[in-house]
Amino acid sequence: MKNRSEIPLDEKIRILARVLHDVVERNIITYASPLKLSVNQFLILKILFISNSQNVSDIAEVLNISRAAASKNIDFLVRKRLVSRKIVSKDRRAMCVSLRDAGEKIIQTYNEISQKKIKSILLNFNSDEQKLLSQFLDKYIIHSLDLEQNIRLICMQCGGKYEGQCYIADHREGCYFKLQDSSDSS
Repeated sequence: MKNRSEIPLDEKIRILARVLHDVVERNIITYASPLKLSVNQFLILKILFISNSQNVSDIAEVLNISRAAASKNIDFLVRKRLVSRKIVSKDRRAMCVSLRDAGEKIIQTYNEISQKKIKSILLNFNSDEQKLLSQFLDKYIIHSLDLEQNIRLICMQCGGKYEGQCYIADHREGCYFKLQDSSDSS
């Protein structure tokens, strides 16, 4: 068995990504929701929590899935009374989806659990280590985004909370949410 210090850095980064995505995220989703939700179903709730309402096409585009797949996930969430949808124009295909109280509670619970877990992990680092980790993560994120083409889903996770400090906004010439707001008013 290899000593942990012998594991190459690129492999450690891959392991970190898998742990964060597969172990931490999925576990928190499981604890936050009384229902078994897929990652896409959860992300739909999160998108709606951040943006109030969206149409099905925009949700599909953000998640990089077909409109049919988005509709199927939304149908499940409607049946479970986590979201509601309504027709917003004469075009019956233009459905607006919004979060209901039960869906909002899942996201709030998720956020609380996630924050507690992160704070608990960071207790293992002294303040100098936390600053160093923050600097390394900043640098890693910036260079990762240089290579990434589809960053819209990542934006939907922030909700414009970090405008002015956002790495992603630098790569798309502005905050997704501010760009959306300005296009809505035109």
